[in-house]
Amino acid sequence: MRGFFRSGLIYSLMSMGSLIASSPIVGAGQAEDLRLTVLTHSYVDLPAEALSEAQQRAEKVFALAGIETEWIYCSAVNTQTQDQPPCSQVQGGPTVFSLSIVPRQMAQQYPVHTDTLGFAPLQGDKGFALHAWVFFERVKELVNRHKATGEEEAPSLAVVLGHVIVHEIAHLLGVDHANGGLMKAGWAKNELKQMARTEVFFTPRQAEIVRQELLRRLRIPNVSVELSDGPR
Repeated sequence: MRGFFRSGLIYSLMSMGSLIASSPIVGAGQAEDLRLTVLTHSYVDLPAEALSEAQQRAEKVFALAGIETEWIYCSAVNTQTQDQPPCSQVQGGPTVFSLSIVPRQMAQQYPVHTDTLGFAPLQGDKGFALHAWVFFERVKELVNRHKATGEEEAPSLAVVLGHVIVHEIAHLLGVDHANGGLMKAGWAKNELKQMARTEVFFTPRQAEIVRQELLRRLRIPNVSVELSDGPR
């Protein structure tokens, strides 16, 4: 299993790791259109505008890696879903992901450290992972704690949430933690300040891993997957 850990010591006292903030080079001659679908289940009081902004941030990071994204809101507090196809009508598959944004009491059900911002298992029962969870209060605490330092460059909750979503979905696609940037295990001031300016992107190597895993999944024949957002 992979969890996204935030270390209080790293955040409070240190600014570690190189920051990757330039867009990666999309592989030339891409033979197939790469696309992933994210079914979003939100169980927190997050305004529709903030959820939309988080999705847009995540969408841009994936786009700069050469990947299109489709976002379908299955259940979301304060979010209108009339214009979205019901999740029950979405056919599950290796490139259809379930994302749950959950409150503290739901986060306690997962086998991760109490400072973890999200959770993404290594693989599912069919050899590929599809379900990721984001722990909303912990993300909010990280944002508030950064603002409390008096930093002028402080990202909004929606901005950080969007990057956490990308981080966890990237784990589902085989990208491991790195020493800095988007896939760093615990974000420090450098990462958060960069998020306030612009997106923090994949490195070229990370983007290639994501593309190759999507290609592999697209070539898996006749796979039927039951969609679920996990424990409640």
